[in-house]
Amino acid sequence: MANRISETIMIAIGLLKLILLGGFLISLSTASASFAAEDPLVCHGENLIEKLRVEQPEKYATLIIEANAVMNASSIFWKIEKQGIAPSYLLGTMHVSDPRVTKLSTAANKALNDAKTVIVENIESLDPKKAAAAMVRLRHLTFLKQGDSLGSRLSDDLKTKLKTAITARGIPFQIADKMQPWLVTTLVALPICELLAKRSGKKILDHLVAKHALDEGKNLIGLETTEEQFTAIANLPASFHFSALKETLIKGSKQTEDVIATMKEIYISGNIGMLMPLLKAISPEAYSGEGTAAFQEALINKRNHVMAERAKSALEKGNAFMAVGALHLPGETGLINLLRKQGFKITAVTVAN
Repeated sequence: MANRISETIMIAIGLLKLILLGGFLISLSTASASFAAEDPLVCHGENLIEKLRVEQPEKYATLIIEANAVMNASSIFWKIEKQGIAPSYLLGTMHVSDPRVTKLSTAANKALNDAKTVIVENIESLDPKKAAAAMVRLRHLTFLKQGDSLGSRLSDDLKTKLKTAITARGIPFQIADKMQPWLVTTLVALPICELLAKRSGKKILDHLVAKHALDEGKNLIGLETTEEQFTAIANLPASFHFSALKETLIKGSKQTEDVIATMKEIYISGNIGMLMPLLKAISPEAYSGEGTAAFQEALINKRNHVMAERAKSALEKGNAFMAVGALHLPGETGLINLLRKQGFKITAVTVAN
């Protein structure tokens, strides 16, 4: 059970990193989908940290100590300064449409309004039609080779579960059956409430920040291409992807809903250093395993270096507002530390709504 939960954490992080996926889901899903939940617009999920606090207080105490020890994890909003230029700001985001997450603090909102340049992870994801087109253009990363199918690699029971889960999300099984397992896993793991929110037009914070820049005629910069983002997760071992898909089908979306609910609470609290210690508390073996290390290196560490280098020139001009996933900020290889090495002074900003 512990390994399955920890693997679900990796899946949840992965699907939330792929901000282009939202537009693709909208383009694929149909209005005729049948949703079984009592109120599919309401996201449910148990806070795993609170569960740990109640059921395993010693592990919870260790979690808090380790989370507090993570470098640069005390805030999601930071001021970037260098002598002779106007200050810039860095906001850590979470790629969900929950209004508790998408509402900017007063300080962040002012910084965004005042900025001349806005920097986000990916500007190719802003248009759902372009997002869908990217899936076709990058079919070597998103679809299986001709003649291959997921159904042929799954037991009859898991194939049935896959059909049910995909159909519930309004996505034709004949399309999903030809997709790479990493992509189908994210589709199955994404809570229906989040899918419906995206379909209804709700935007994630990254997109709202980018839209503000476009509406106000600001200079908008994307740090990564869609191909780079997809390659990062697609290049993880195939065994990891298939194992993740099978476990997600076996356990259903409940675990991922719990993980995403927990991640929201972590984000709202501002203590973003808590996620990896949470994984360690739940499953020490999985935390120290090769799969987790490869995941951390491919989806976070390597991308941090790319983002820091590509953002440097805009930040050196000053008066910029940079918004990227909050997991890219903390740690020794996080953006805050990397930008400090570039000569910037980075300080946490106290936020208040």
